[in-house]
Amino acid sequence: MTKSLLLLFFRKEDSSFVRLFIGLGIPFLAIVPTIPLLSRLDWLVFGIPAEVAWLFFCIPLTSACLALCWFGHDRTKDEG
Repeated sequence: MTKSLLLLFFRKEDSSFVRLFIGLGIPFLAIVPTIPLLSRLDWLVFGIPAEVAWLFFCIPLTSACLALCWFGHDRTKDEG
């Protein structure tokens, strides 16, 4: 059952859900729900607050997600 669901989401001809989740969902979930939770902590990472360190980490994470979308799904598509 789980394998068939995974194959449904990772088909090459219909991968719009996967592209949207990787390109928009992961960066959204990495920033929006975690920042209010991290702002309650008094942790310091290399001398800066945890939420600011997490935001700095999310910049390359978002770039990696967009690169994964491009190289994994959109690279072979025609522009027209």
